[in-house]
Amino acid sequence: MIDQGPNIPLGAGGLAIPLVIRHGLHPAVEPVDRLLEPLAGRRLGLDELGAPVTSHPFLLSYLLAPKMRHSAQDTGLRTYPSGAGRRIARLARIGLRLSFMTQFYHDAQRRMQDRFDTRRLADRIEERLVHDSIDEGDAEFIGGRDMFFLATVDPQGRPNCSYKGGDPGFVRVVDDRTLAFPNYDGNGMYLSMGNALATREVGMLFMDFERPHRLRVNGTASVDENDELMTAYPYAQFVIRVAVREVFPNCPRYIHRFQLVERSKFVPKKTARPPVPDWKRSDWACDVLPENDPARESGTAE
Repeated sequence: MIDQGPNIPLGAGGLAIPLVIRHGLHPAVEPVDRLLEPLAGRRLGLDELGAPVTSHPFLLSYLLAPKMRHSAQDTGLRTYPSGAGRRIARLARIGLRLSFMTQFYHDAQRRMQDRFDTRRLADRIEERLVHDSIDEGDAEFIGGRDMFFLATVDPQGRPNCSYKGGDPGFVRVVDDRTLAFPNYDGNGMYLSMGNALATREVGMLFMDFERPHRLRVNGTASVDENDELMTAYPYAQFVIRVAVREVFPNCPRYIHRFQLVERSKFVPKKTARPPVPDWKRSDWACDVLPENDPARESGTAE
């Protein structure tokens, strides 16, 4: 597993601690524990008083509510300094209250919905179309795609969007809550994968341009050079798994219709090494390529 790196302090004077979410703790905890499953293994910041810094109300209620606070030995969760007691109690009340409210939309989205009178429609879409797992129809659609767009965000909140392409089915539905896809050789910047390693938050947009349809998947990513699926992806550098949080379709009316002419010859195959792109032979790039890059060998440019 690639090192997820140091914690990123959240808030002035914040400390970062590992957060371990375990299951089967107590009947009162298990329902919330299930909701927190996508956050397993994430890290939590503490402010100068030792109170957790997070906008996730389920996490607040899980960590701070008295009936859910067990010893560190029982739960793997950290206990908090008594000096922050009043602040923690207040956060717990807020967290428990918000736990019963929708978490799909944030305040700014709500303001836009209210401005254009679409809150009722937005709520109905969330109710009817948004789900937290991949159903058979979703799996069939994802399995037939040969590309998707990947959105990530860096630790400063700056977004990045990338195109990812492969043979149909290169994004695998591992189970109803997990997707997996390979990372192939690119330009070496690792903008998307570095973001996924740092913040883990990703958005995936799957599209069919011939029969207009699109599907969004949001979730939490992990990166692993030793994933068991590596053997299924020849010449992959590592595999990214996405723990699914939200799956939902979008209105396809603005999708322009395109037809596939040819798939990229650079998509790796089991039968032969992918060709080397011309740009790796250019003067500005050839002397700084990785030592093991195939472009350093003679006669391999395309």
